[in-house]
Amino acid sequence: MMIVRMGVLYLTILILACFHYLAVSDFQGDALFALRNALNATANQLADWNPNQVNPCTWSNVICSGNNVISVSLSSMGFTGILSPRIGVLKSLSTLILQGNYITGEIPKDFGNLTNLVSLDLGNNSLAGQIPSSLGNLKKLQFLTLSHNRLTGTIPESLSNIDSLINLLLDSNELSGSIPQQLFQVPKFNFSGNKLNCGGKSLHACASDGTNSGSSNKPKVGLIVGIIAGFTVALLLVGVLFFLSKGRYKSYKREVYVDVPGEDDRRIAFGQLKRFAWRELQLATENFSEKNVLGQGGFGKVYKGVLADGTKVAVKRLTDYESPAEEEDDVLLLDHVKKLEREKRLDAIVDRNLKNYNIQEVEMMIQVALLCTQPLSDDRPAMSQVVRMLEGEGLAERWEEWQHLEVSRRQEYERLQRRFEWGEDSIHRQDAIQLSGGR
Repeated sequence: MMIVRMGVLYLTILILACFHYLAVSDFQGDALFALRNALNATANQLADWNPNQVNPCTWSNVICSGNNVISVSLSSMGFTGILSPRIGVLKSLSTLILQGNYITGEIPKDFGNLTNLVSLDLGNNSLAGQIPSSLGNLKKLQFLTLSHNRLTGTIPESLSNIDSLINLLLDSNELSGSIPQQLFQVPKFNFSGNKLNCGGKSLHACASDGTNSGSSNKPKVGLIVGIIAGFTVALLLVGVLFFLSKGRYKSYKREVYVDVPGEDDRRIAFGQLKRFAWRELQLATENFSEKNVLGQGGFGKVYKGVLADGTKVAVKRLTDYESPAEEEDDVLLLDHVKKLEREKRLDAIVDRNLKNYNIQEVEMMIQVALLCTQPLSDDRPAMSQVVRMLEGEGLAERWEEWQHLEVSRRQEYERLQRRFEWGEDSIHRQDAIQLSGGR
């Protein structure tokens, strides 16, 4: 009887969970579809946003965590409609990007309900009316871009309550009146191109140093050319060294070795596989002699070896990425650039012949370059996006996503390194065993 009751209870909980999932997905899907309709999307735009589909997490330009929508990015899609106030129900939304369209009307006060919002970009549209004071409720907001619209009225005092703001772009509108003093403490701000009391005889400039917006403070052409030329020369040198080394090893007689899936499957368990002492591998490969190199990949070189009993083996030695002796590979170059970026020592990359340059512009160029060299092609920005990022549009959001991915990549690499750190001699040597035959 107790088992039956527990089974009924479990089934009830499961049904309630399913109803909760469906309810959450349903109202999120309704809100997003209302946004699509309000924006006057054509039949070919966001065609997979199906109101009859329960889960909106499979829709294009939508990112979810669990079953909650956390990101909606609809940049430069030519929308001509208005913003739907129903978007305010997406309480888990952290990123909303609608820049580069022709959106008209006002910013709904319901946007103030998006309390988890970190980035809001409505720049380069045709929005009118006042900035709603309800945006002051967005306590987690870090990036607010409303530049190049037709916004009027004063800047709400409530924006001063957002302590997390690090980038505030309100330039090229029709705003007037006083600017809340606290907003001049935001690391990057731009109020230029309005009728606000800044600049001129004012105590405050209309834009912070290094602030980039759609049409102002674009990077210097010389700086762009210098950095791109530096990267190009470095990559060309890498290519030359690679082909020279390839030609050098081409004369050696190659023997055929068959690789095993274990090299690619990181989840493989050693089981009864035999372990070798470090000294055995040194002797087998003649101390990892370069003449025994069979090939190399992203994680190190593969050496030809002969064991004491005459057995031929292939030994892969993992690369120490911190070693200056290593991989002459472009991976090392990119790792070095990433390290300099993390340590804020980007001046080491700039050509010394460039006497006058803005280090913030250098940082922006390096960030764009790293975004363009990601391993997966789908993660790299299109050229049109690169141009906009060089003009200061959308770079902060893409860079934040890249940093999260980079942390995951480093953790995975360190985990792999720890797995193969075996010591001078293995204390778990096991003899190979004969597996049973077919059954």
